[in-house]
Amino acid sequence: MQQRGAATLRAMSTDWHVHCLDCNDTQTFDDANHREELMALLCRHAAVISALVPLIQDIGSRGCVALSLGSYGEVDPEWFAKHLGHRLVPINEYDEVLTRCPLRLERHDFAPCVRNYGHDGDCVVATH
Repeated sequence: MQQRGAATLRAMSTDWHVHCLDCNDTQTFDDANHREELMALLCRHAAVISALVPLIQDIGSRGCVALSLGSYGEVDPEWFAKHLGHRLVPINEYDEVLTRCPLRLERHDFAPCVRNYGHDGDCVVATH
């Protein structure tokens, strides 16, 4: 597994997924091109996604509950529950793990955060 920052990968077409470093297991999505920020949000909210499992088990057999990411496919809450508390990271189709925070700050003209992926506290932009 290689490691790269989001800025390095921005120029090329790259599909993103959510990967568990502890189990070497991946929740894949369809054509989630340049969606590392979306995958980072899924990782950050893994506990919330996992909490949907009882609801889906109760009414899911009726076929009326799905957590869709539009054309990228469905989020599997059971996958997230299985990996709850594990190290979840965005990973791309080339097995490269995101190392830099992928978030961009609107209040700074969408400048990218310069901190490492998974940092505590607020995002920070480069100062000139």
